[in-house]
Amino acid sequence: MLISATLQNNIQHDDYEEFDDLDDEFIVIPLDLLSGIVQGLGEKVEPFVQQSTILPLLAVCAHYDSRYEILSPTYALIGDIAKACFVTLPPYLENMMPELIRQLKNVDPASKSARNNAIWAVGEISIRWHQENMGKYVEPVLQALIPLIHPQSQTVDLQENAVNTIGRLGIHNTEKVAHFLPQFCRVWLYRSKGMRESDEKDSAFQGFCKTVCLFPQALNEVAIRTLFDIIGQWQSPSDELKVLFQEVTVGYHGLLTVEQWNQVASGLLLLNKDEPER
Repeated sequence: MLISATLQNNIQHDDYEEFDDLDDEFIVIPLDLLSGIVQGLGEKVEPFVQQSTILPLLAVCAHYDSRYEILSPTYALIGDIAKACFVTLPPYLENMMPELIRQLKNVDPASKSARNNAIWAVGEISIRWHQENMGKYVEPVLQALIPLIHPQSQTVDLQENAVNTIGRLGIHNTEKVAHFLPQFCRVWLYRSKGMRESDEKDSAFQGFCKTVCLFPQALNEVAIRTLFDIIGQWQSPSDELKVLFQEVTVGYHGLLTVEQWNQVASGLLLLNKDEPER
């Protein structure tokens, strides 16, 4: 509560000129400390967040005209709260989401850290905010993120979070993401293949597989082969992802001819190997 009070004392809710005149450290240090507390306590932090003024203060910190040194820990804390106690966030998301999306499109090199944290925070929100709420933001988020994963993109350090967030959008908004699937499926699979296994990648593939099950024709034979290679190499999928891998595999087995199946399914043989190929 003391850290939250310190942050509140340093920010005037509606006075952005005064806000922009503040020394960054007076805001950044409390934000970083709050992130540490949220990460450390996990879901146990919910009563503290509910009783404090953290969330309305974050809505101020997320203002697009703020300095990037403040935006970066602000977006990180929004993502941490979404992950630890999402139930506290929905009343503020209508205010926060436009600011997050604007940051996804910010090409200023100085904004890279803030942009990366915004991408991650949107991903954490998307897997918890259901279709009726998140749906209207799916298209602008995809329009901002798909260019980041294409070969000509110069933002390699943003690509892992972009890949994960694109995939995660498909968990609750499968139909909306399916409309964009032909635009990103092949490069998405290429980028994701080299990423280490993690909870974030697991949930990203859950969303991607749900989208593929809805629109399997979006993937050509090269993309299907890449997907099957990834399935074959995956060492520790969650139970939910195992089920979706099975649905994808069965779906394509029924959709493809015998010749097509034999051409694309060789990667599934890797399921019997002890070590993944890289």
